[in-house]
Amino acid sequence: MRWRLLSALLGWGVACAVQPALDSQQPSTLEEAAALAAEGPPRASIHLVIRAAQARERGELRTAQELASRALRIDGRNPYAYLVLGQVAAESDEEDAALRYLEQAQLLFSLTPTGQPRWIARVLRVEAELRDRAGEADEAALLRRQADSLDAGGGRPGSFLRPVVESQP
Repeated sequence: MRWRLLSALLGWGVACAVQPALDSQQPSTLEEAAALAAEGPPRASIHLVIRAAQARERGELRTAQELASRALRIDGRNPYAYLVLGQVAAESDEEDAALRYLEQAQLLFSLTPTGQPRWIARVLRVEAELRDRAGEADEAALLRRQADSLDAGGGRPGSFLRPVVESQP
C-alpha cells in the first residue's frame, strides 16, 4: 500500500514535470547526457556511468556496481547512476535495493528542467519487470502504460494519478 501511494504521488509529480520547454534538449543516450552535462563533476560522473552500463551489458555486475557507486561519490544527484544501480540490483535479485535505487532515479530525473520523460520511462520499465517477477501483474501493466505514455509524449499533470487511485481496493 505504501509503495502504491508513493508511486502514485511520484507518478503525478513526474507527470507535472514532463512538460519540457520547446527548445530544451533531452538526451536519449548516456553519451548525449555526458555531452550536455556541465563541465567538471557532473560530466565526469556520467562518463563513469557509461562505463558502468557497458560493464553491466557484459554481465560484469560487480564492476558496474562499483563504477556507478563511484559516479555517485562524484555527483550524488546523478540519476543515471541510480538507474544503473537499480538495474544491477534487479539483475542480482536484490528487489528491495533495486526499487530504492529506481525510486531515487525517477525522483532525480523528474527534478531536472526537462523532466527527462524518456529516462523516467526506462526507470518505469525496469520497475515493471520487478513487479512482474513479484507476481504483481496489474502494477507492472500500469507502469508499462505510464512508460508508454511518457515515450509518446502523453504525460500531463494528473495523468498517472487517477489509474493508480482507481486500482486501489
